[in-house]
Amino acid sequence: MGKLYLGKRGSLKYQITQSLIKQKRFGESKYEAKRAGNVKFGQPVDGIFSYKTMKVYLDEAVRFVNWIRENYKEVKTLEEAKKYVREYLELGKRKNYSAWTLKLQRSALRKAFRDPELAKEIELPIRKKTDIVRSRRNAIRDKHFSKSRNKDLIDFARATGLRRSELSKVRVQDVFKMDEKLYVAIKGKGGRYREAPILEKYTERVQEIINKKDNNEKVFKKIHSCMDIHGYRREYAQELYKELTGKDYSEYKDKEAVMRVSEALGHSRIDVVTRHYLT
Repeated sequence: MGKLYLGKRGSLKYQITQSLIKQKRFGESKYEAKRAGNVKFGQPVDGIFSYKTMKVYLDEAVRFVNWIRENYKEVKTLEEAKKYVREYLELGKRKNYSAWTLKLQRSALRKAFRDPELAKEIELPIRKKTDIVRSRRNAIRDKHFSKSRNKDLIDFARATGLRRSELSKVRVQDVFKMDEKLYVAIKGKGGRYREAPILEKYTERVQEIINKKDNNEKVFKKIHSCMDIHGYRREYAQELYKELTGKDYSEYKDKEAVMRVSEALGHSRIDVVTRHYLT
C-alpha cells in the first residue's frame, strides 16, 4: 500500500488531487511496469499511466470530497475522510448507480487513498449483459454509419478484434504470417504488445484489404466515431473461441481457450471476457 500525500495539507480537495497527481506515469508502459514489479496477473500496478484515466479519477475524487464537505464539515484530512468511503459507495448502491459507475468510483478512491483493498467488503452489483446496449441493439447514431461505404473497416475489425485506438494505429507491416496463420501485431492499451490471431474465415479478405496499400501505410486513416467497435470485438471473441474449440462457449467451457481469447483481445481479466464478450 502506498503512502498518502502528506506534504502541504491545504484543502481536502487539494490533498486528494495531489495524491492522484503524484502517481502520474504518463508515457510509461503499464505492461512493462507490471513485468518490472513482478505483478501477478490481474493485480493492480502502482501509478496512473493514462491522461484520460487521470482525468476521470480526479473528477470522481472531487465528487467524493464535495460529498464529504456537505455531510462531514469537520473532516479536514484524507486519513479522516477515508473511513467514509464505504458509506459513500453504499449510498450509490441505494441510488441504483450502475455497476460500471460504482466500480469506477471505488477504483478512483482506491488510487486516491493508495489502498488497493479499500472497501473490498462492499459487494458491487455485476454488470449485466442487458446493460451493454451499444452492440446488442440499434442505436440512433448507427444511422449515421454507412456499412456499405465502410466494408473494409468492418471486415478488418471483425477479423482482428482490435480496439478503436488500435485500428487507428495499425499499419500494413503489422500484419504478418507465422506457421501458416495470419496475425496482427499491435501495441495496445497500457502500452502492452500483443499478436492477435486473424480469424481464418477472414484471412483472404484481410490480405485483399492490405494489398491495396504500401507496407508502411496505415491500414485506415480514419475510424468512424459511430462505428460499433465493441460489437465487432464481441463477434471476434466468439468466433475465435469457436475456432479454437469447435464449439460455442454456451455449449462447452474451456479455460485455456478463454485465456487465449482474452490475450487476443488485450484483456487482463478473464471474467470480463466471459461476461461481456463470450456470452
